[in-house]
Amino acid sequence: MSTETIFFSYSRTDTEFVLSLAKNLRSAGANIWLDQLDIKPGTRWDSSIEKALDSSKTLLVILSNTSVASHNVMDEVSYALGENKKVVPVLLEECTIPFRLKRLQYADFTSDHQKGLKTLAEALNLDQVVAEKLTEATPENAFKPEKKAVSVEKKPIQKQGVKERVEQQHVDDQQKQEPGRIQEKIPTASDPSRTVSSTNSKNRLPLYIGGGLVLLLGILWMSGVFGTDTNTEMPKDVIVPEVAEQLDSDEASDVEENVNNDNDDVPEPEKTNNDAVTSGSVKKANQDSKTSKPEPNNPEPEPIIPEPIVVNGQNVTIVQYTDGQVDPAGYFRQVGPNKWEEESLIHGHLTPFEEVMRDDWSVYLSDRSRDVTIQLDLHTRKVNLNYDKPDTGMLYTISDAQSGQ
Repeated sequence: MSTETIFFSYSRTDTEFVLSLAKNLRSAGANIWLDQLDIKPGTRWDSSIEKALDSSKTLLVILSNTSVASHNVMDEVSYALGENKKVVPVLLEECTIPFRLKRLQYADFTSDHQKGLKTLAEALNLDQVVAEKLTEATPENAFKPEKKAVSVEKKPIQKQGVKERVEQQHVDDQQKQEPGRIQEKIPTASDPSRTVSSTNSKNRLPLYIGGGLVLLLGILWMSGVFGTDTNTEMPKDVIVPEVAEQLDSDEASDVEENVNNDNDDVPEPEKTNNDAVTSGSVKKANQDSKTSKPEPNNPEPEPIIPEPIVVNGQNVTIVQYTDGQVDPAGYFRQVGPNKWEEESLIHGHLTPFEEVMRDDWSVYLSDRSRDVTIQLDLHTRKVNLNYDKPDTGMLYTISDAQSGQ
């Protein structure tokens, strides 16, 4: 069995465990194939994996929470079972084992790694020499992540003198006796500032007194207590209401008589019919201006908002997909008339496709060099592989789609 190739199927999140197991198997003499160790730079990632999977006799699938949710891992398992290849599950952590793998015996690495290695060697039918090298050369903690020591910085403890403790106890006793009173900061020997908040309030007292005197003088000056200049002449036809209230009733009557006498000396102009008509017209115009309402401005036409474009199978040009772990995991793009290409962000490759047809919800692509067909189904949001063949299945989930219109 050591000469037959063992293909590793796993999730990228389990890379540390997979690399360690693969290197130990290879060092013991087993013939294994791992993409991270055996794909040479410059070669196409997808074609290399497909070729290695096809030529391998055994598929070693690493089961974890991320791998059982990966479409790529499950597709490789389905292909191996369909081709009657031997499938050996390795349980890395507690997870939901897929139904198609529950009937298979698996190597349990969740608790005892040495026991898991022995079970794995038996399941792979390794030669006795290879099995002994694998179990003897692999330490028990080979697949356990290293725990980094956390350094704790120790801070020096400041010692407090007897005098400082007595002063602090005195302050605490005062606070307990008068809990409702705002305590002032009492300087202690350990306090370098030695400042008391009451000192600031005493220093501000003269400012408060000076401000109050200025305010009082301003009120008295405004009320006229300091007197006014009697030589200042006021207009005869103007009576200030505040001054009239301060005068006696006799003085107020004298002021009114003087004003009336002055008004008698001025002859009243004679009113004519023209003046009456003019005054009436002015009053009517004023009333019209009060009752008239402003005419509303012409409302501006509302802008026409174009209806959003509905992306469907007839106008879609970009399809973004996810593999259940990474989003986006890649794109299908239309690069020309009836020309598409797939860009895989995980594997870093470009694959050309030819557009076969379209309908209201799907675009159908073909790669004749590999005899592969793809359906971009926008209705079910799936990327289906070999839609026109019995072994059809879902590759990815569509997470976004855009139209070039």
